[in-house]
Amino acid sequence: MMKELKLNPPTLTLPRKRRREHRGFTLFEVLIAVFILGIISIVMVRGLQSIIIVKNNLERSEHRLQELSLAMTFLQSDLRNAVNRPILLANNTTEPAMWSENDAFQTVAWTRGDIENPLNEPRSTLLRVAYELKNGQLIRQTWPVLDRVVGTTPDDRVLLNNVEQIQWKFLGQKALWYSAWPSDGANQILPVAVQVTIQIKDWGTIERIFMISAGQINVVK
Repeated sequence: MMKELKLNPPTLTLPRKRRREHRGFTLFEVLIAVFILGIISIVMVRGLQSIIIVKNNLERSEHRLQELSLAMTFLQSDLRNAVNRPILLANNTTEPAMWSENDAFQTVAWTRGDIENPLNEPRSTLLRVAYELKNGQLIRQTWPVLDRVVGTTPDDRVLLNNVEQIQWKFLGQKALWYSAWPSDGANQILPVAVQVTIQIKDWGTIERIFMISAGQINVVK
């Protein structure tokens, strides 16, 4: 006879839940975290300071470049449009159409034309301009009238800062350069061209030559 086999149903054994252990940070771990955060903060602050310094330097350089560009634009326009028009001073003496003074200010003055008058106001299209170096600044002067009277004062405009030195040279008809104008050797009223050499702090020397349109025709016979 066959024996009957009795099968017991399987039992499901659930795993025991592990008891979680809650443990805080030690003082040493907190100190390490604070130390790391301090280093990161220092690096970030120094990086931000460097960015601000570079930004400020770029802005200053950009501003100085704009100043230089504007000064060269004024010089080019004023010299290119120089004309043969002497002026009468308040003491009844005549000042040449262009003249230079080899003094501490290195002043050069001349009469220029082609002044725009879009509103057709009753005023001249000529203008007396002068450039001088004063207290490290290149200053452009203009007068409201050509022939002056007592009390006529110029309007000053600062074109360049940090200028250490400026030098002018004047080209005559015979391809000779003169350090002053008018020059007896040139035998002409206006030069053919003017060379301007400007020494700027931290930038070095900048040299430009400007042609004068009327310089070719205003020759003293």
